[in-house]
Amino acid sequence: MINVHLMNSIFDAAMGGKPCTSKTLLKLKRRYPNIISHITDETKQGGSNECFPRQGDGYWIYLKPGYICESLECHFVHEWTVKDCLEAFKSVKPCHCNDCKEMKG
Repeated sequence: MINVHLMNSIFDAAMGGKPCTSKTLLKLKRRYPNIISHITDETKQGGSNECFPRQGDGYWIYLKPGYICESLECHFVHEWTVKDCLEAFKSVKPCHCNDCKEMKG
């Protein structure tokens, strides 16, 4: 079984996500240090294509083990704008999946 939190970290490293500089998202991270692992800004990375017409890949909020974004059904929040990240973050809830249980020990 693939550990989703480990997979997220490997994917983030491979994609070269840059640390987020959005003051709003950094404030969110300071407010929820027990939930947010790290945030990357990939808005300037990559190019657009027919599936993803926008330049870059948006903002990524990686959650610590034990949390899931219910609206996206993922252990991270990924949106194109800071505003959308804040909205999606409202659906972050505790997660009790096997991966989270293993990672929390």
